[in-house]
Amino acid sequence: MERAVSSISKGPVLRLVNTDVEPAPRTWRPGNAESRVASANRHAAALTPDDARWVFANQVRDSLEGGRAAILPPNRRRDLVAAALRQGLRPFDANLVIAIVQDEARTGRQSADRPPAGLSLVREPDSPVTGLTLVAVGGVIVVLAVAIAGMLIAWITG
Repeated sequence: MERAVSSISKGPVLRLVNTDVEPAPRTWRPGNAESRVASANRHAAALTPDDARWVFANQVRDSLEGGRAAILPPNRRRDLVAAALRQGLRPFDANLVIAIVQDEARTGRQSADRPPAGLSLVREPDSPVTGLTLVAVGGVIVVLAVAIAGMLIAWITG
């Protein structure tokens, strides 16, 4: 057993090189993380209170239970995600907003006056589904159903 240990210890030894060299100074480049964060902060400041992401974040904030525990029951989460879909957000984006709001509540950075940090990183919503859109889609479905029924009747009666 001692022989195996002694043969391992006789191998090459690793050591640090260039320990006397100063680390390169950090530079502000458009692609680095600091500039992306600064850009996101500027964009978040441009969010208006009627932005669907901010409106949804406020709905989530109002739905959280347990203070800093920021608990969101599963049935309430489903209702919130459904509401976000109606506002034009994708399910992934809705869950991301929920996570952002929960994180702010748990860390104590929550404020109703400003949008949550990171909210601007969520993709802008598509146009929300309106009642007029639903009526138009329903009308197209009815017209297609009548046309198909007419073709079936003509085919059967031949």
